[in-house]
Amino acid sequence: MDLYDLNPSVAEHPARGKVIVSGSTRIYRGPDHFLSPSSIPRKSLFSFLLPINDAHAEETAYIDSSPAPPLGSIITRGQTQHLARAIAYGLRLQLSTFDNTHGADLLNVPRYGTVLMFAGNSIAVPLAVLGAIAGGITVSMASSALGPPELAYQIKDSVPSHVLASPELVPTVVAAFKLLGITADEDIRRRIIVLAFKKELAELEDAQIKTELARRRLMDLNDVIRTDRELFPEAFDAEDADRTVMMFYSSGTTGLPKGVELSHYNLVANLVQVPYSPLYFSFPRGASGNGAVSTNPQDHAILGVMPHYHVYGGVALLFLPLRIHSPSIILRKFEPVSYLKCIQKWRPTMLYIAPPVAAFLTESPLFNHYDVSCVRMIVSSAAALSPNIVEALRKRIDDQKIRKGRRNDKVYVAQAFGATEMSPGVSYVPFGFDTKPGSSGVLLAGIEGRVVDPDSGYYDKNGRWSPMVDVKEGARGELILRGPNRMKGYFNKPEATAKTIVEDGWLRSGDVVQFDSDGWFTVVDRIKEFMKYKGYQVSPVEVENVLLTHPQVLDVAVAGVKEARTGDEPPRAYIVPRDPALLRPGAKFEPDVYQWVQDRLAHYKQLRGGVYTIPAVPKSPAGKMLRRELRDRAAKDIAAGRDGPTSTVGTYVPPPKGIFSRKGKGVKESSKL
Repeated sequence: MDLYDLNPSVAEHPARGKVIVSGSTRIYRGPDHFLSPSSIPRKSLFSFLLPINDAHAEETAYIDSSPAPPLGSIITRGQTQHLARAIAYGLRLQLSTFDNTHGADLLNVPRYGTVLMFAGNSIAVPLAVLGAIAGGITVSMASSALGPPELAYQIKDSVPSHVLASPELVPTVVAAFKLLGITADEDIRRRIIVLAFKKELAELEDAQIKTELARRRLMDLNDVIRTDRELFPEAFDAEDADRTVMMFYSSGTTGLPKGVELSHYNLVANLVQVPYSPLYFSFPRGASGNGAVSTNPQDHAILGVMPHYHVYGGVALLFLPLRIHSPSIILRKFEPVSYLKCIQKWRPTMLYIAPPVAAFLTESPLFNHYDVSCVRMIVSSAAALSPNIVEALRKRIDDQKIRKGRRNDKVYVAQAFGATEMSPGVSYVPFGFDTKPGSSGVLLAGIEGRVVDPDSGYYDKNGRWSPMVDVKEGARGELILRGPNRMKGYFNKPEATAKTIVEDGWLRSGDVVQFDSDGWFTVVDRIKEFMKYKGYQVSPVEVENVLLTHPQVLDVAVAGVKEARTGDEPPRAYIVPRDPALLRPGAKFEPDVYQWVQDRLAHYKQLRGGVYTIPAVPKSPAGKMLRRELRDRAAKDIAAGRDGPTSTVGTYVPPPKGIFSRKGKGVKESSKL
């Protein structure tokens, strides 16, 4: 099914959702709910995006905005398919083509095998991901901000045969392997592929990394690719479409990060659902704004700064652009000037952003020195976007358009909602109807939702199932979802899967929402325990486990503290000291716990929300930690201006000066949004 041939006639108002009432059950649907699972192709994700006889092979697929692009700035769909299939051949079938000193059987990743991508954004990522998919290989995506212990956890959890890593991240991979007991240089060498081309490696500025790569004699993408050999893409038809193709890591509603298994069918479904809806069909794409699809990348390119390893960036920046024939501009990392220069040079009409970027575009004086009037649509996701930011951002861009004589070409700013477990798209705001700031809009085609009592839908202590109970119309409750894009489950975590996918295939989102009379919903709170900082998920359990290894810590609870301006939730630790005397007035708890966390966890997991000592962690009668109680008490303190030294929750432990500008040991600091 080609997007050019798909043009549903939306018979009903595109901005109003539907609700089906059966007794006390209320099922919400989007306005274009007529999309049936049978109309979603059961085929390989690769073949769906890049068919063998691609009639659009000359269109631009990706734009590499780096100063010295290894393959040139423009990569066509045809080039993308050729390089991906060449990588697939190298991963699956290549034997000793590197050089004779390395021995035989270097790769030979099997069909249904797994490779792990540990990389920052670059043109190499989509090519390698698509290459692995073409070869029938599952791809496990790892955050480039992970330190050795965190990466070792994901390697052990997802069991990849190889790790494809950006050059600067190779030392972290080596350290992670050593933590797993893989210490011999030859064993390490056979498991790492440098995710870069020789041209890039020759121009590396970091002499230490350059020397390390040369010493270890690692393969790079040029060594994997045989330009004269391509693998015919592996087919995943019928039931095979339910095979896992991608694993993005998520904390779910609680606990440590888990591998979210997304099948070919899940991702194909979401890539049908998103453009099936009016969000894209109503969007003016051609230079004249008449809906015509142009092959000129400057007419309708997409620019996003989300990490490719995150499900939002992976799907929205790597897969969706191929689906809707809009070139994706690859920006290696977010830096204010380079970001604005990229917009001015490549003239994208659509921006995918997270709230921190929205705040930057709204407030930075740099904005006035660059032409961003090309932007017609901005979609923010990964965390809630403040209505005030939405209005300020819209006004700032529209004012620039007016100054350039484009008064009627107004920018559209909307919040989208998704979840890793839903592949990830869940809702959208129909184009031209962005009149409810803060709302996540209506459900995508083919997705159903209910709003239930969060305390229903569990097994009691005797093993009896307590059914889910819908809340009354317009009331707040937990959003549960189902649809063809719902994940298979958590990899090798049957208990966690059973707690998340419950009766009749409904997935518990952990988000508290409220639907209005138009079928639009707003996320008003969160049941799930993980925090969001700069668009990253942070598991409180993971931070707590690190703090519990500190000699001064007896017990601890970690909860997020919401920042009004950005919506970020930096982690805050509430520590019960091992020595009760440290709770007395005037006693000093050592602030080295800040450094303790920094040395062991990625930059976005640092205790930027502060450290407080408390006499006991609040717990339920069953012993469950009540992080929500601490979070709510802190929110009241902040609202009353009593945070920090005057907090009523606990005794404040100030951080060492400059602690958050340092890099932790073995933790690669990545660009923060």
